[in-house]
Amino acid sequence: MRRSLKDGNQLELESIKVGMRPMPEDGYPIVGFQDHVKGLYLTVMHSAITLAPLIARLAASEIIDRESRSELEPCRLSRF
Repeated sequence: MRRSLKDGNQLELESIKVGMRPMPEDGYPIVGFQDHVKGLYLTVMHSAITLAPLIARLAASEIIDRESRSELEPCRLSRF
């Protein structure tokens, strides 16, 4: 990183954080509005790199248009 930035030799590592990757019980994404918290929209998935572009487009459509996308029905939190 230091070599990539101008004056990077002055950089100091402040901290490192390790987080858990979300993994729904059944391994499939959870996407959609949450029923108990008004306005909360969830997108939880393990394979975010491969699904992120599609989920982002569908989620944005649901949030902006306030219309459910049938493609996301199998991903609803209510399946649990």
